[in-house]
Amino acid sequence: MTRRACSLYEIVLQSEITPSDNTEAAQDASDVELEEKPNAVAEVPRPNGLVVASAETRIQALKAKIKELERKQNGAAEAKCLICLGPYTSPAVSIQCWHVYCEVCWLQSLKSKKICPQCNAITTAQHLRRIYM
Repeated sequence: MTRRACSLYEIVLQSEITPSDNTEAAQDASDVELEEKPNAVAEVPRPNGLVVASAETRIQALKAKIKELERKQNGAAEAKCLICLGPYTSPAVSIQCWHVYCEVCWLQSLKSKKICPQCNAITTAQHLRRIYM
């Protein structure tokens, strides 16, 4: 498990399971008798209408939550233009500072000021080069 995935796992565990949940589930389970069904997940109804899931169901839900968070995090690693905040359309790089933005975003930015929007390095449209990703 990577260090990042481990921290996501810990975050999910801290936000989803609290020690009080386990004690409440044990008390509710002792109050209500459940019918034993093969391959069925034991769920205990609460007085407020909510259902306490078994430990196995909780684990499956937490694993699904971890996968969802990892998928969101990996999707965020996709290359984005910092000006328009969208995926690059015809990316261009300045040979002065090597920052990459969409070509249109670069040109619009350079119309107002002849500097890089990220590092303020002096650059012009002649310093831009198209790159292919």
